[in-house]
Amino acid sequence: MLHSITGKLIASEKGFMVVETLGIGFKIFIPAKIKTPKIGSKIKAFCHLSIGREDLSLYGFLSEKDMEIFEMLNSIAGIGPRSALKIMGGLKIEKFLSAVANERTDLLTDSWGIGRKKAQRIIIELKDRLDKKRANEPLEEIGEKDDIKNALKKLGYKEKEIEKIINRAEFSGKEKLEDKIKKALKILGRKT
Repeated sequence: MLHSITGKLIASEKGFMVVETLGIGFKIFIPAKIKTPKIGSKIKAFCHLSIGREDLSLYGFLSEKDMEIFEMLNSIAGIGPRSALKIMGGLKIEKFLSAVANERTDLLTDSWGIGRKKAQRIIIELKDRLDKKRANEPLEEIGEKDDIKNALKKLGYKEKEIEKIINRAEFSGKEKLEDKIKKALKILGRKT
């Protein structure tokens, strides 16, 4: 029905953007971590139109493949468009695909905040439909991020604060877990 919208980006906030085309501004819900171009730039958003009982909503992505994954998630019983968007905004989509391809329900529940049953359903439904080329991210990093989060929680830091730091810090795969925790603590120390 609706595949994409091309126009000028006139607004961008966490969780949505507005694309103007032919004098009409379309509010498009996007994953929270998506990086949009500068306001005023020309943009092409691949969109999914969700028709609810009381409203119409557009969900958009800068990549057609990401939109396809969103639509696959949305097709799973018990996962609506808002849940699918939240899942896609969790971490890099390639890591999500790797967790599904490797049947790692633990990583889905820990990193994406999905319940165990829902994680199992996602794996069953998506495992054979995935783009295997995109599902090759190393999974150790996801598990390590969870270890870092848990260590910081035990030290009394709040979830939102931890998420910002984990996403901001650049960890090398060669660093020891202990060094990664120290790096996160240094960043937290600068904030306070």
